[in-house]
Amino acid sequence: MRPLRRPRRRDALDARTARYLARKTRQARLVAPHDPWIERTWKSFGRTVARRRIDEALDAFAFGKCAYCEQVDAQDIEHFRPRSACPSRMLAWKNFLRSCSVCNGAKHDQFPRDAMGRRLLIEPCEDDPLDYFEWDLRTGATGLNPDPDRRARAETTRDVLRLDRIMDERLEKIQTVLFLLGQVLLETPVSPELRHLLQAHLSIRRPYLGIVRQLFVRPPEEYRELVRDAQEKLPEIRDWIDPWR
Repeated sequence: MRPLRRPRRRDALDARTARYLARKTRQARLVAPHDPWIERTWKSFGRTVARRRIDEALDAFAFGKCAYCEQVDAQDIEHFRPRSACPSRMLAWKNFLRSCSVCNGAKHDQFPRDAMGRRLLIEPCEDDPLDYFEWDLRTGATGLNPDPDRRARAETTRDVLRLDRIMDERLEKIQTVLFLLGQVLLETPVSPELRHLLQAHLSIRRPYLGIVRQLFVRPPEEYRELVRDAQEKLPEIRDWIDPWR
């Protein structure tokens, strides 16, 4: 998971789609939670041009990846605040996230809150996941911030979305990037093949960049020299990571 920059609705959607969402939202405000109208309307929405425009807009800023686990080719629309409990937000642009079917199914209608009513799920368009997660670069596991308030949100998000189901994939990703950075220091000059391979793995369209982002933004002490020296030797790395850093 990494931060996402959601564009404003007027910048992301055409006027016709925005008017459609506004009209349906006005209707939804009159509907009680869990009313059958909600699912009927959502199913009908799936057959509209507006749905296709929403898909295009979500893919544009999420690069087709799940907002939670970062797997590619995600195709679901996930309601951060569940549509069944919050019908007024069922067609709200700010409530939509691109999601894979696994994360969407795991979260489903869950929206846990603490004793004070504060949400316990991390929203990648509002929160920086690195403020909550401390990824374990040796295992790929989802480490948790030791601060009690932040730890509760991190733990809940990890468990609700089952984020450690992709622990092995995250580990393979970070090991590959670490190996390539090490190769940068060994090659003089750095070969075009190595440049291309590293750039490809650091592309914003590739999966599991959250753990790689930690390597560059808040590297553990044992990796700081490697990250610094690789970027000094190959300054293009800074350009490659800038879109998601």
